Amino acid sequence: MKKNKKNKRKKISIFLVVLIVILVYFLINVKIITNEGKIITIGEIIKTNINNAKNTILEKDDFEVILNIQTPYITSNQKYIANLKVNDISDVEDYKVMWGIGEDLDTITLSEELELSFDLSIEGKNTCIIKVLEGDNVIYDWEKDIYYIKPYEKQFLDEFELHGVSDYFMWMDIDKENELFEYLGEKIIRSDIRETTIEESGYTLFDRTIPKMIENNYKVIGILGSFSSDFFKKDGKVTCQEDLDKFLEYAEGIITRYPDIYAYEIINEPNIVYTTEEDIQWYVKMVRGVKDIINKNNSKSLVIAGATVNPTTEEDTRMPSIEFLSKITEIGAYNVADVYSFHLYDFSTVNELNKIFEKSNKEHKEFMNNIGGFQKLYLTEMGIEAKDDDTEEKQAMKIIQQEIIAKEYNIALPIVFSFRDTGGRSWGINTGSYEPKKAFYALKNYYENTNGAEYIGKINVQDGLDFYVFNKDGKPKIIAWSNHSGKTIELDYIDFTARDIYGNKIENIDGKLQITTSPVYLDDISSNYYYQAISNTTLEKFSEFEQKFSNEISKIDGISESIDELKQYMLNIKNKTNEDENVAKQQMEKFFKLGNKLIEEYKKGTLDVEYVKLSSMLDMLNDIGNSYEDLVTVTCITRNPDLSGTKNLIDEVDKTIENNNDIEIIYPSKILEFASELYEKSEYINNLEEENDIKTGLIVSKDLHAKYLVQWAKEFVELYIDEYINSNPVTVTYSVSEITNKEVTATLNIGPDSHVTNNNNKNTYTFQENGEYIFEYERRGRNFQAKATVNNIDKAPPKITGAEDGQVYNQSVKLKITDQNLEKIELYLNGTLQENYTQTQNITQEGFYEVKATDKAGNITTVSFDIIYREEEDYDVTKDKICNITVNTTAEKISEKLPFEEKYTILRNEKELQNGEKVATGDILKLASGRQYTLIVKGDLNSDGTVNIVDLVRTQNAILKRRQLTEIEELAADANYDKEQITIKDLVRIQMTILNPPKM
Repeated sequence: MKKNKKNKRKKISIFLVVLIVILVYFLINVKIITNEGKIITIGEIIKTNINNAKNTILEKDDFEVILNIQTPYITSNQKYIANLKVNDISDVEDYKVMWGIGEDLDTITLSEELELSFDLSIEGKNTCIIKVLEGDNVIYDWEKDIYYIKPYEKQFLDEFELHGVSDYFMWMDIDKENELFEYLGEKIIRSDIRETTIEESGYTLFDRTIPKMIENNYKVIGILGSFSSDFFKKDGKVTCQEDLDKFLEYAEGIITRYPDIYAYEIINEPNIVYTTEEDIQWYVKMVRGVKDIINKNNSKSLVIAGATVNPTTEEDTRMPSIEFLSKITEIGAYNVADVYSFHLYDFSTVNELNKIFEKSNKEHKEFMNNIGGFQKLYLTEMGIEAKDDDTEEKQAMKIIQQEIIAKEYNIALPIVFSFRDTGGRSWGINTGSYEPKKAFYALKNYYENTNGAEYIGKINVQDGLDFYVFNKDGKPKIIAWSNHSGKTIELDYIDFTARDIYGNKIENIDGKLQITTSPVYLDDISSNYYYQAISNTTLEKFSEFEQKFSNEISKIDGISESIDELKQYMLNIKNKTNEDENVAKQQMEKFFKLGNKLIEEYKKGTLDVEYVKLSSMLDMLNDIGNSYEDLVTVTCITRNPDLSGTKNLIDEVDKTIENNNDIEIIYPSKILEFASELYEKSEYINNLEEENDIKTGLIVSKDLHAKYLVQWAKEFVELYIDEYINSNPVTVTYSVSEITNKEVTATLNIGPDSHVTNNNNKNTYTFQENGEYIFEYERRGRNFQAKATVNNIDKAPPKITGAEDGQVYNQSVKLKITDQNLEKIELYLNGTLQENYTQTQNITQEGFYEVKATDKAGNITTVSFDIIYREEEDYDVTKDKICNITVNTTAEKISEKLPFEEKYTILRNEKELQNGEKVATGDILKLASGRQYTLIVKGDLNSDGTVNIVDLVRTQNAILKRRQLTEIEELAADANYDKEQITIKDLVRIQMTILNPPKM
C-alpha cells in the first residue's frame, strides 16, 4: 500500500513538472501587442529585459563588478561597447579581463572602470566574449552574438530595381523590419492581407504595418485571398457568385484603404485548389473583378495573376503551373492581368546545381512568349531553407544564383521566401528573432553590386563556369561560379579584382583565383566582356528565333538575308573592346526594322498567322533587341536623345488606342506599355542632376528602344483597326432600290467612330438623276472615300411608235414600244383589255384603241388611236331601200353615188329637202318616174340625220335583247354594213362615227 502511494505521488510530481514546462513554454511564446502596436512574445520581453539589465557578474567580499552591455545586438555601428565597473575595489591585482571577438582576445588588468570596445570589422555574426580571471582561473565568462550590418549604400538608379522578400504583416515587428530593410537595400515586401484576419480584428494589424512600409518607400505586394474554410464555405475557394461578391467586397475594402499598394496577387498558389475548368472560370472572374475595382478607384496598383507552384510528387493533385497559366489565358486573364507570376523551389542536389530552377524559368519564359509575350513575369517565391551554418552557406549561395538566373530568363521581379523564419521552418534570410543569416549579407552585397546595373548576358569562358556580365556604372562587372560542387574552377588572377559572395576581397596569393559554387564578383576587367556577352547573347537568341519561326520566316522575302547580316556584325564584334556609337545606333535601327517588316508582311497577307503569333515573334525580337540596347549603352558618349519625339509618338499611339477602346487592342497595348516604361526611365535619368558613367548610354539607348517599340505598336494598332474596318465596313444605302421616277437619297451608314468631311458634313445626298457622288469621311483617324452610285432613276416614259395619239387608221397597225426598263404593255380595244397582246402582233380589228406602256419606274405613255376601214362607198339599192349611206351626206351629194340617171327629190314628212340639208334614215327618195326608195343612213336609228348617243344606246339595247328594232332601225344599226346580225362591231362603228363624224 505504501509503495502504491509512493508511485502515485511520483506520477503526480512528473505530471506537475510536465504541466509547468508546458505552461512556461506557452507563456514565453504567447504573442501580445505592446502599447506601440508591436507584436512580441513574453519570451522576447524577458530576453530584452535581460539584455538591457545591469548585470552583476561577480560578487566577492571585497568588491563587486557590474557589466553594462550595449543594445541592440543588431547594429550598424562598427564599435560595440561594454562597460565594466568595480565597486568597493581594494586589491584586484590578481584579476584580469579578457575580451574580444571569437578567439582573438585582448587582456587587461581589472580596474575600477573599464570600457571594452569590440571592433566589428567584418559584417555578419560576431561572437563577443568577456572573461574575468582570477589568476589563471576564469571566474566569469560572458558571450554574446552581435550582428554587424554595414548600411546599404545607395546605388545609381537603384530606385528602379525590382526585388523583394516575402513576410507576414500579421506577425511583423515593423520597426525591426524597416531597419533591416534599410540595411539590406530591399525594395519590395510581399505578404498576405488575409480576409480572416480582417474579419476577426479589422484592419488593426495591417494599419500598423502597410502604411509605414509605404511611407518608407517600400513597395508592397498584397496577397488577396487564402484557402480559409471560414471565408469561402468549406471548400476554401470561390465557387459561386455569392463567394465572388464576398471576395470582391473584401478586395475593395483593402484597395480603397491602401490605394498606394504596388500590386495585388490574386490568391497564393491557386492551382492547389482551383483545379477544374469551372474553378478556372471563377479565378479569372476574381482577377477581372479586382482589376475593375482598381480602375474604378483610379489606382495604379498592378494585378498579378498566377502565383502558381508546380506539383512536387506524382501524387500531388495541384495543377501544373503552365497548365494553369494556359487555362486562365484562354479565358481572358492575359488581357486583364498586368503581371503573371509563379513560384519555384529547386530541391536538386548541389551536383545538379540549379537544373530544375533553370528548366522551369525557361519553360515559363517560353510560355509567356507563346501567349504573345510583352507581359511581365514575376517569380514571387523562391529560396531554400537553412537551419544551421552549413545550410546557411548553401542558402546564401543558391539565392544569389537564383537572382541572377532569373535575370537571364527575363524575370522582372524575383522575391525570396522569406524575410525571416516562421512556423518552425528556416526559410528566412533572418531568424525568427530577426538575427540576419548569411543570405541576408549575401543579398545586400548582391544588391550593392547589381542595383542600377544593366544585365548583359552570359558567356562561356571555361567549361563548368557560369559567367554573367553586367554593366555597372559604365564598367563591366562579372558574377561567376562553378556549376558543379565537385569542380573548382581556376582563373589566372590577372587584370581584375575579386570579392566573395559577402563582398570580402579575395587576395591574389598564388596568381590563381579558385572559384567554387559560391559566386564571386570580378571588377576592373576588360570592356571586351561587354562585346562577348552582347555577341553571344544575340547570336543564341537569333538562333532560337530562326528555329522557332522557321516556317514563317521562309515565306518572307529578304528577311533571312537581313538576319544573316545582323548576325555577321554580332559575330565580328566579339573580340572588340570598343565600338563607334553611330555604328551601334545604325545596327540597332536596322535590327528593329525586322519587326516593322513582319507587320508589313502580315498586312500584305504574306505572313498568315494569328495576332498572338505575330506578337510572339515581335516579343522574341524585342528580347534580342535588349542586346542592341546594351550595345548602344556601352558605346554611346553623345547625349542627344529625341525624348520629345518619342513622347509624341507614345501619346499618339496611346490616343489611337483610347479612341478605339471599343476594339480590344491587346498586343499593341502591351508593347506600348513596354515602350512607355523605357521612355519614362530615359526621361527620369536625363533629368537627374547626378552624373554616372552609364548615364549617357542609358538615356540614349532606352529612348531609342522606346521609339522603335512604339513604332511597332503604332503599326500593330493599324492592323487591328484595318481588321475592324474591313469586318465592319461603312456602307451606302439608298432610299429606293428599285427603278423609280422620283429622287433617290443615298445614306452613308457611319457610326460614332466616323464623320463626313465634305457635303456640309452630312451623311446623306439626294440624287435628282442618275450619277455618282463621292462621300469623304474620317474614320478612326483615317481618311476614306465612299462612292454612292444611283442608276435606278428613270424619268423617261416609254416610247411608242407605229401609231400616233388621236389618229384614225384605215389599215392595220403594228406598234413598237421601247424602254430599257419596260415593265408592261396594255392594249385596250373599245375599252377592253386585250389579253396576251405582244407588240409583235399586227392590230387589225376596227375599233377604238388605247395602248398604255408602263416602265418599272412608273412612267406611263398612252397612245389612243382608231382603226376605221374605208366604208363601201357604193349605195346598196335593194328593193325599195337605199342602204350604206354615210351620215352627214347632203341631199345634193347623194346623187353622186346613186345608180339612177333620173331626177329625184328627197322628202321628209312629205316635205322636200333642200340641197344642203343632210339626209336621215327614213327619208324618201322619189324618182321622177315616181318610184320611191327609203334612205337608210348607217347608225342613224332615230332618223334625226345624225349619229349620236341615242342611236348608240338603241343599238346596245338591241344587242342585249332589251329592245326590238324595227326593220328600218335594224338596217340603220348595221353600221359596218356587213349585212349580218347586229353585233358589237356595229356598236363600235356607231361609237367611232360619233367620235369621228365623216366630213362631207
